[in-house]
Amino acid sequence: MTLVAIDDGFDFQVVVVDDAWVLRFPRRQEVVHVLEREVAFLPHLVDVLPVEVPRFAHVSRDPPYVLYPLIRGTPLVDEDSVGVRAFLDTLHGLDVAKLPLQPVDWVALFKARCAGFEELVFPLLDEELRAKIKPVVSALRTAGLDKTLERIRAERARAGIAKTRKPRRERAKGR
Repeated sequence: MTLVAIDDGFDFQVVVVDDAWVLRFPRRQEVVHVLEREVAFLPHLVDVLPVEVPRFAHVSRDPPYVLYPLIRGTPLVDEDSVGVRAFLDTLHGLDVAKLPLQPVDWVALFKARCAGFEELVFPLLDEELRAKIKPVVSALRTAGLDKTLERIRAERARAGIAKTRKPRRERAKGR
């Protein structure tokens, strides 16, 4: 058996087994929920997207990991404009109401990440650098983020865009 660790990811440890299987393990408890979302969501994309999607052969919750066949080929990158467009058109055309997705409070998540940054990183910084960065993080957590969201909501309201949008293809037809 050959094991090749791929240490590029921030959230997951990846191990390729015998050049045929992929094992993915969350690196931290905070990202276990991301793996759970993938387990619920990705099977719905397998037959829809014009690219290969992991097909889980095994899902473990204790300890959390997934096992799936290695996807062969080359990554879809922006140099392949036709492929990227086909992927994005299909993805944006999905009816999200039919997918097993739980709403995410992105504002609360962003603010929690800023607080975590302050808690974990600030103690490692010297006092001068901490003094320079603190106002930036504070502005992002409060006024900057809130003002940006207010602007986006106002623009969406002016454009008549409801909270739930039609699939991209339907929006494009209405142009």
